[in-house]
Amino acid sequence: MIDTEIETKINKINVDEIVKALKKNKAKFLENFFFRRYVFNLKDPEGADRFIRLRTDGKKTTLTYKRRLGSSLANTEEIEVEVSDFDATAKILSQIIPNPLYQESKRTSYLLEGVGKFIKDISIARYLCFSQLPLTPEGRGFLLGD
Repeated sequence: MIDTEIETKINKINVDEIVKALKKNKAKFLENFFFRRYVFNLKDPEGADRFIRLRTDGKKTTLTYKRRLGSSLANTEEIEVEVSDFDATAKILSQIIPNPLYQESKRTSYLLEGVGKFIKDISIARYLCFSQLPLTPEGRGFLLGD
């Protein structure tokens, strides 16, 4: 099944102000995550942004196909499966799709009125994300852009 993710990002945020506002509005803190990921870019004959992301937080590892269709909020199709071995999956994919991009990031997750709020920290960029995909009871969303 292909899901459509609805996500927006706000760049250059003041983390302390965001956390204060989330707490004031009774957002539920879910969890802090540390992610490692490989992004394997795919060529698309129609010029769409397509890629495969392999990501782990040390507990759960997922392999996700994503296709961004434009710049609207609901612009990304994705298919995601859980895999058991991050390193072995990376080796297999690297044989098929060379030169992946490796990234590490932190994410602080909150839930407010049924919508996930995520403060992401990737290298020097910090931004706030709002995700409309369903969250699991553990508070994990199916997010793109990381």
